[in-house]
Amino acid sequence: CYYILNGGSNMKELDINKFTLSPTEFKKGFLITSGSLNKYNTMTAGWGSIGEFWSKPAITIYIRDTRYTYQFTNENDYFTCSFYDDNYKDMLRICGTKSGRDIDKAKMCNLNAVEVDQSVSFKEAKVTILCKKLCHFDIKEEEFDNFDLGKKTYPFKDFHRGYIAEIVKIIEN
Repeated sequence: CYYILNGGSNMKELDINKFTLSPTEFKKGFLITSGSLNKYNTMTAGWGSIGEFWSKPAITIYIRDTRYTYQFTNENDYFTCSFYDDNYKDMLRICGTKSGRDIDKAKMCNLNAVEVDQSVSFKEAKVTILCKKLCHFDIKEEEFDNFDLGKKTYPFKDFHRGYIAEIVKIIEN
């Protein structure tokens, strides 16, 4: 078994080929975290996907360039996506509405940061996915085939950057 540094003995690595994640898990919210224990940021996301890219298990996430986590995700090769039990709804709300530029979200939410290889997650996560960036793309209005769908998501035309990343390991708590 692989143990997260300072994470405890009840954390175990899952077989990527046997792991499944319901699309509703994304909708409930999850944390995207990038950086190192010395300097990282986290944010709540509400959509993404898991599949295959370049014959590798992959995850796709989206971050607006106004988010503090955007800078960390661009500067680092790795990030984590961590999922939580339903009793963490308030934490997800705070991490989605407050900026790490202004406050220490982990401290405010009583989260304990832990190192996961080349990135960071939290001891409280029920599942953490360690991701290594493969490529990124910027969503642009002129590339929409049907912008009617985008009007609700982008009323201010503040489009996301998409990141496709290899799933390096999955850790369950």
